[in-house]
Amino acid sequence: MSSIINRMNNSLKVSYLYLLLGVIAFIVGIFVTTNTIEFTQQAINTKGKVSNLVVVETKIYPEVTFSSSSNETHKFISNSGCKPACYKKGERVNVLYLPNQPSQAQLNSFVSLWVPTLLTCGIGLIFIAFSLLQIKRLKV
Repeated sequence: MSSIINRMNNSLKVSYLYLLLGVIAFIVGIFVTTNTIEFTQQAINTKGKVSNLVVVETKIYPEVTFSSSSNETHKFISNSGCKPACYKKGERVNVLYLPNQPSQAQLNSFVSLWVPTLLTCGIGLIFIAFSLLQIKRLKV
């Protein structure tokens, strides 16, 4: 098994594959960042209330109820969960939503908005950096 790992670690093809994966992840991260920026610029900020806590696998996600500008009540489950719960039932939270798509609302929080961007760009940059170092090492 270790001989397979050694051959992979000393292969330019594998290094270029990691470089390609890093570039793809970074491009996806830029796309996610652009979408998040557009969303935050177009979204309406309002207050919502945590109406329930939903357990999915090991994380607890807040279910949030809010009223749109047309006084319609909407409900969504946040895309970010944690354990222990980050929010309490009944807690007031800031919500961002698009007027024409209130069902796609998100919590107005760093974790909900920017962690996906940081993860995809960060993973991409790490893959790029390590693959470039490996390529440089193997070409010497």
